[in-house]
Amino acid sequence: MACLWQACPDINSMELISLVQQSASRAHNPDNKIGYGIPDFAAAHLLSVYEHDEDDRFSEVSVYPNPFKDFFEMKFNASESGTARLAVVDMTGRIILDKNYTIVPGNNIVRFNELGNIPSGIYFLRLESGNSVLTSKLLRQ
Repeated sequence: MACLWQACPDINSMELISLVQQSASRAHNPDNKIGYGIPDFAAAHLLSVYEHDEDDRFSEVSVYPNPFKDFFEMKFNASESGTARLAVVDMTGRIILDKNYTIVPGNNIVRFNELGNIPSGIYFLRLESGNSVLTSKLLRQ
């Protein structure tokens, strides 16, 4: 925790705890016996680097199903039109999928069918438009 906090000095203690919980092996299914599971500090650091939304261009972001097998969809509400870059990144920071998307004001739904052949594991979905960047954790079964 101390090393992660040293690498991310701009976050507070609650944000630090949240990053570690989001990166853990059972983040999407914690229980009373194991909790959030084994933390992955490299993933937590990646989340801290990419999880900043500076101008609130996006809201109500959801990814489903998560964990996914062959496909998933990302739904978000945009306050203005424009273009966005959607990228799926693996734990090493390598870009697995990179695509551009035209945003319309209101609800947007993007379906990702291209990831059925990637190995099981933890990935990050990154949505960028202008100064706004959102990152979501993905689990491939």
